[in-house]
Amino acid sequence: MQKITAQIFWLSLLCGCISIFYFLSLAIGLPVIVTTLLIIIASFFLYRKMMQWLVKPEVEAEPMPPKALYILLGSIVLFCIFEIFLSRKYGDWDSITIWNFHALFLRDPEHWKRIFLYTEYAHSDYPLLTSGTTAFFWRLFYPAMPGLVPFTLTAMFCTLVPVLIYLELYKKNLQLATLTLLVFLSNSYYLNCGIVQYADIDLSFFLLGAFVAINYYKKEAKPAYILLCGMMLGSCLWTKNEGIMIAAIFGLFYFRTFTKGKNLVYFLAGIAPFILGVAILKLVYAPANDLIDGQHKVAWQNILDKERYKLIFGYISDKLNERFSAIKIGLILYVLDCVFRQRFPAKNLLMLFVIMGGYILVYIYTPHDLEWHLKTSVDRLILQLVPAAVYIMSLDLSSLRLKTVEQ
Repeated sequence: MQKITAQIFWLSLLCGCISIFYFLSLAIGLPVIVTTLLIIIASFFLYRKMMQWLVKPEVEAEPMPPKALYILLGSIVLFCIFEIFLSRKYGDWDSITIWNFHALFLRDPEHWKRIFLYTEYAHSDYPLLTSGTTAFFWRLFYPAMPGLVPFTLTAMFCTLVPVLIYLELYKKNLQLATLTLLVFLSNSYYLNCGIVQYADIDLSFFLLGAFVAINYYKKEAKPAYILLCGMMLGSCLWTKNEGIMIAAIFGLFYFRTFTKGKNLVYFLAGIAPFILGVAILKLVYAPANDLIDGQHKVAWQNILDKERYKLIFGYISDKLNERFSAIKIGLILYVLDCVFRQRFPAKNLLMLFVIMGGYILVYIYTPHDLEWHLKTSVDRLILQLVPAAVYIMSLDLSSLRLKTVEQ
């Protein structure tokens, strides 16, 4: 792994580290100065170990070709310009009523538990990676930069997603890697979601990171990558409720890998702190999730209701055409390539379809008005899976191209 890739992973995990330490410090009443010192020590230790375990000296000795470097730097500049141009001081609806609303309470060490009194609209059962990280920095600096902290956090993940994909592809196929950058740069919906201070882009990065980590393990068989994958999946479940299902499905697909020899110890070491945070949040403080708590209102025969499926797939199709047309075209071309070469799609891509199937099942049994639920969430659920899908398909196609050239 290149050093810059390891640094990107460290920077993202720093958010998980901060939010976990800060939440636990609130729960046990630690002074903020002690929490800050613990976070600094943990972050330094994490950085040293990640550079030691993940970075290969022979890979780091190979400089990035100037052309590839200029493309990357130019793209980062464009992402920053677009994000600043599109930025909104207070984000959008969910950031005001959920994510930053949670952070405002978590900033207050005396009254932070009052957040759990707002059960109807504020979704106080949501995991706290995004809100906890924002709250920690607000605790240190508020009111100096109230809008800058959540904006910087989501804009960072918005930029890191395509950068990570590019770094993983440019050595195999520079043209394809550049195309992935253009896919994200030209998608106004993706860019907009990257600056509205929601948690969906954050979740999409951690899912992408889990796939990158497991692919490195397949190549090098180093348990450190299992640890990294566990931390990425742990960050998923500490970011949004959907992340719990994502981590479970990922674990099922790679059950043999995660339980092989010492891998289980490394995997549990990576995911355990986040499971602990979610368990304390859900079992001790948070009210019941609205989807689960409302199941007594749901008819279990919904699974046989053809009209619900028609409505769900109609919305998914419309959002793919409206928001992700390039991804839809890429998926069709990828499937055609699989048919032409008489091979199965990548295992990881099939996993994304299973995750999407899980989302569809949630819609089937939602206690809310189905059309309202789809209208307010389906495009963001698709967005969570798009970066991973782009990475998986591009990596698969670039590998095939390399094999063809070698032959």
